Amino acid sequence: MTAQRPAPVVSIGLPVYNGEEYLGAAVESILAQTFADFELIICDNASTDGTAEIAQAFAASDPRVRYVRNARNIGLYPNFNRARALARGEFFRWHAHDDVCAPTYLERCVEALRRDPTASMAYPRAVAIDPSGARVISFDWHDADRFDEAEAESRFRRFVSGFDDAVRAGRQHVGLYIFGLQRMSAARRTRPFGGFMWADEAYLAELLLQGRFVEVPEDLLLMRVFGQNTTEVMLKGDLRAWQAILDPSYRGTVGFYLARYERYGDQLRSVARARLGAGTKLRLTYTCLSAIGQRVQAALGARMSRRASIERV
Repeated sequence: MTAQRPAPVVSIGLPVYNGEEYLGAAVESILAQTFADFELIICDNASTDGTAEIAQAFAASDPRVRYVRNARNIGLYPNFNRARALARGEFFRWHAHDDVCAPTYLERCVEALRRDPTASMAYPRAVAIDPSGARVISFDWHDADRFDEAEAESRFRRFVSGFDDAVRAGRQHVGLYIFGLQRMSAARRTRPFGGFMWADEAYLAELLLQGRFVEVPEDLLLMRVFGQNTTEVMLKGDLRAWQAILDPSYRGTVGFYLARYERYGDQLRSVARARLGAGTKLRLTYTCLSAIGQRVQAALGARMSRRASIERV
């Protein structure tokens, strides 16, 4: 039996399903890091293409690479959770199978977290690329809102109140933070992804209660943007197909509607379990309820507008 290697400083979880086209480039960019004390955990969600062979070849050639395979496709979010559960490092990040990172990504983010013990995450600037690797000029998140205030209440309030609107306006992208480098002690105080839609945003909201997010002002992450990835399914409005990818256990009409709105309840649960004073929790509960009210009002307004358009026709 092979002895387990000592715990690394950084753990990288790479969840993948049928990613043979881009997996090699993603892994090579990780292995080229100037900060070398890391482990790479490739979590294969029962791929049916050449993903397994590619991942196994990397694991055979570099002891820092570990390959694990699910017996069946458990859904994207549960696979993300498994990658985090297997991590042993002081710091942790997820890496999308179709993204690539600059060689100094880990070095710069580790430096930022060690410099600031109040931070729960360090993330670099990101550049959007197309399938060929060319930059997509229309995607630029360098002017995105920051969540680096010292007060947890202020960070959480701004995120819950405005993040969705910023995403719709193109000023934000959830991947900017989801693929950042987290302090594992903060991540362990944050519940894993739920299986519901936008659970990644609920995760980030709770992580913000653990510490601030600090930016590394360098273009170190290349995020591949194209019409066949999971985010594009959501943006096209096919929420049922999106939910089936995220976690297929939410089945039927009831399960679908639970998945669609459960993130709001999750935000309230994050506030309830946070290490905050009673007054702060009360104010943040009000913030969550106000955000829910605004979303419901907007949805009802959109539905009434569609109905009026149909009647005019």
